[in-house]
Amino acid sequence: SSVTGVQTCALPICGVEYRKETNYWLPYSVGCVWSYCYQYQDIKENYELKDIIFKREPHQNILDRLDNPKIAAFSCYQWNRNYSLHLAESIKKLYPDCIVVFGGPEVTIDFTLYDFIDTVIFAEGEYSMLDLLRKVNNNESVPETYTKQRVEGNNLPSPYATGVFDFLIKNNPRVKWATSLETKDRKSTRLNSSHT
Repeated sequence: SSVTGVQTCALPICGVEYRKETNYWLPYSVGCVWSYCYQYQDIKENYELKDIIFKREPHQNILDRLDNPKIAAFSCYQWNRNYSLHLAESIKKLYPDCIVVFGGPEVTIDFTLYDFIDTVIFAEGEYSMLDLLRKVNNNESVPETYTKQRVEGNNLPSPYATGVFDFLIKNNPRVKWATSLETKDRKSTRLNSSHT
């Protein structure tokens, strides 16, 4: 079958201007989920990550960039909840066959009440997103919710090593990127880049 597009939205709190520089966080959770899914041949053959929305911008700008996406996935946090819900509703109106997925720490069972959301993923999304991509590719129905599944082990592909963020960095040369790295023992380290 033909390659279909996946849009992911991982909006930060906002861009922060510091010394006339714009800083954004690389969307680590979205990168982890996509890196996990993209390691499988059937996903590589059937899907292409078209965009990662990492900053707030007018919805129309995002809608103008879309090209009949098969799936639009949102990583929902307290600070992007309303923005993401409004954008998802607009995407569903424009592309009614697009599968709209919500996950992230802010999703609750109440998200199933929105008629423009097709499925909600609770907890870590790697296993659930892989299942969803396969179901969509095989024209199978998608469940209303995916239950909590903990990712086992520490041998997951790194979004930094798989190149998920390369196009973001290349296409946004003025952005100063902040990153989160996770070590094998799950200790988190934050880094700021001076990449321009």
